[in-house]
Formats: sequence, structure tokens, C-alpha cells
Amino acid sequence: MSSPKRRLAMMPEVLPEPRPMTGAGDARERTVAHMQRLLATVAAAGAAIGACAQEPSPVSAPIDTGNGASGGHDAATYATSEIGDPPQGSTTEAEPDAQTPEVPSTPTTGYAVVDPVPPPSICPQAASQIQATAKWKAEKRGMVVVVTFAKGRGPDTITYGPLSTPTGYGASVVKASGSGDTMQFVLAPNPKQTAVSVGVPALCNGQPINLSLGLDLQSPPKAGAAIPLTLSSY
Repeated sequence: MSSPKRRLAMMPEVLPEPRPMTGAGDARERTVAHMQRLLATVAAAGAAIGACAQEPSPVSAPIDTGNGASGGHDAATYATSEIGDPPQGSTTEAEPDAQTPEVPSTPTTGYAVVDPVPPPSICPQAASQIQATAKWKAEKRGMVVVVTFAKGRGPDTITYGPLSTPTGYGASVVKASGSGDTMQFVLAPNPKQTAVSVGVPALCNGQPINLSLGLDLQSPPKAGAAIPLTLSSY
């Protein structure tokens, strides 16, 4: 037969009797005194560390070399030299090679450009000032694309010359002619080519620029049909 469980009662919490501080001032004075003791301790520790860092550490124990010499130097020389100092009469720096010229070090600027930004375009709005058209044309060799650059509206003067030779990507340049503010060239697209890009050098206000032409050839070719295009300059 089990004995009945006894219920435990919680004992009252016993706190120490509060006593007022006597002879130490109020709370502010005790805090100021404590901070002053901390500052004094930190100052003393800093002075001790600085003194240890400035004082050299001489080698106090003599070096036993057996016969009183080691590598041509006596033990007393090593015993009286400080740590890190070479013994008297020894050479620590390597003799410079007379045959090897001394290469001057290149001064560094402290920074380097990893990916330089290209210079801004001379005529950022040149492409919008050109009336560009592209049309299909039937010839004996097959269907070709005739591209024409004409003068448009704008403050810049865009001209073409003998150096304005188009370079085709996805098509070959059959012929090209440019003079003054007009340029025309003929392209023969590669078989099953759906997109063609062409680069054309030009001059804008006498400064060289590059025109980039993109042609969309997804629609079936038809003589006289216009071809969608995009033109940009850089």
C-alpha cells in the first residue's frame, strides 16, 4: 500500500536587509571614482607596453662554440650582439652582380582600370539622321538586297567616301558606292539566312564613326518588298 503524496510548500524568499551606503558619496561620485580608476589602469598598461617595445633584448647567455669560434667569429661577439643584429665582420647583404643591370622599379598609381569604358560616340544621334531603306531585288544571280543611305534631318553632316566599305555578316557585299551624303550597296544573303548585319564606316562632322545595320530576313523574299531594318551608330 503506497503512502500518500506529500504536498511541498514554497519557502518564502529571504532577501538581505538593505543598508544605506555611508562614507562613499552619492551614486554619481561613486561612478566618477570608478571611471578614474579604470583610466589610470589603462594608462599604466599602455606605458608599460610602450617601454617594452622600445627596449632591445640583448642575448645574455654566451654561445658555446666548442673551440671558442664559430664560422670565423668568437663567442663573445655573438654574446654581446643584440637580437636581430649581425655579428661584427659578417656580411648579410648579397653582393650585387656586376653583369646584371639594375632595373628601375615602375612607380604605381595605386589603382588600375580593369574594364575601361569605351569613349562616347562623336555623333550619338547620327543613325536617326539617316534615311535608310532596304528592298529585295531580283537579279540573274538570284534575290539580292539593295540598301540605300540618304541624307535625313539633323544638325550633323554625315558623309561617305572611298573608305566607306561595308562589311557584311551573314551576307556578301556584291557592290558598294558612296559619295557625299548618299551611300548604296548590294548584299547577297547566305542561303537560309534569316538575319544579316552590316558595318559601314562613315564621317560625321569630319570625324570617323561606324554605322551598324541589321536586316530581318524572316519573311519570304519578294522583288520590291521592303525589309525591316535597324540602324545604330557608335
